[in-house]
Amino acid sequence: MSKIAIVGNIDIILIFEKFGFDAYLLGEKEELEEKVDLAIRENNKIIFIQEDLLKGKENLFKAYEDTVYPLIMPLPIYKDLGMMEKMLSQATLKVTAKES
Repeated sequence: MSKIAIVGNIDIILIFEKFGFDAYLLGEKEELEEKVDLAIRENNKIIFIQEDLLKGKENLFKAYEDTVYPLIMPLPIYKDLGMMEKMLSQATLKVTAKES
């Protein structure tokens, strides 16, 4: 097991699966949270989620923001929606505040 997972649609996961990532296909009637829970149960430490699937699902990050693992990150694919930049900015502010 790679310990790194990708959650997304078929076009995306096939690419990453070729590089040894665990791939979780999100079907039309499946919930994103179910796939993320499965990836966590299968002991993946880093979980990338296709960014456009995260619209309205920011609660996924909040549930794990105070833990080291799993690290859940958006993966910009078609169009950068700005989630990655926002998360990195918040993480930088947290680290800076802890160092003060």
